[in-house]
Amino acid sequence: MKGRKKVSRALQKLAAGDRISLLLRVSGKAANAATVTVSLVSDKGQTVSSVSAERVPRNQIEGWFGIVGKGLLDFEVNTVLLSPESNLRSTAPQNECLNCYAIGSTLKQEAEKWTVQFVGMFRNDGRKAEIRVADLPDPQGGWSKVPFAGSASIVNNEFRRNTAAIYVTLPKSPAETTLYYTVWKDGIDGTVDARVGTDSTGPGTEMVGDVPSSGQNVGRLPQLIAPYRLCGLSCHAINRGVADPFRKNRTTGKDGDYMRRNFQIVQHLISGEEQVDPTANSTKWRQWRMPNRDFSLLVLDSRLWRTSQDTKMWDDEGWGHINT
Repeated sequence: MKGRKKVSRALQKLAAGDRISLLLRVSGKAANAATVTVSLVSDKGQTVSSVSAERVPRNQIEGWFGIVGKGLLDFEVNTVLLSPESNLRSTAPQNECLNCYAIGSTLKQEAEKWTVQFVGMFRNDGRKAEIRVADLPDPQGGWSKVPFAGSASIVNNEFRRNTAAIYVTLPKSPAETTLYYTVWKDGIDGTVDARVGTDSTGPGTEMVGDVPSSGQNVGRLPQLIAPYRLCGLSCHAINRGVADPFRKNRTTGKDGDYMRRNFQIVQHLISGEEQVDPTANSTKWRQWRMPNRDFSLLVLDSRLWRTSQDTKMWDDEGWGHINT
């Protein structure tokens, strides 16, 4: 932040395990500038240290706030309290359902019924996620009249953050028609986007990356019938093959816990598995058969990136279940 800064000396030392409050106050009546003060307060109400900046341009302090740690500091945020004081409160609702998609390789027919597994991701915790499926984007009587096709608990644990793996029974064969779905969290339609027209997003434009102007995010399962069109997507973030030695050995110079957790997250999101072993390599291929049995996709984990890495590391660490 620009502005004249004033820092107080530390009045007391902190020890590992201490609980503190971080107080941030924006003050001043000037239209274009403000004074920003941040203080560390112990659980006994004593100010540990503080820093303030005067004449900070207000356009630098509008919007959201966050907390960043630097150096060897491990911390967690337990509670956030906002006091608007004389400021007007913004109307900024958030969407509860962040994403919900079907995993094609789980599509199968059982006793003349087609089932598929969905993975839903939610902004906040909750109890239950439910999905309704219909053959129209706006079924007669509204989506609340459509029976639930599947439900699952919303799980939040050491590697999952508010996700649900939902087994859904489809009302018709996906080869016969395009199907549509809505996602419900604890009895509330999470497909309706309450952000449209508010301070969160403004009016929706329906362009890529923006919310639809209707405020409706009804999901679509396209009809699976030839000719098929394929879309190839790639990701350069975390490759599970490359990460194997980092997940299994703490001496490689990488954060093993981080790599193991990332492996679990990715495996859960792409396969729908509820529990994921953080160190075991995947040994199964997954096959997505089209309903008419006229086309199949094989889904497998590639390990080709190993050739572009430090080959001595692969020689030292191996592949886990196969020695190099």
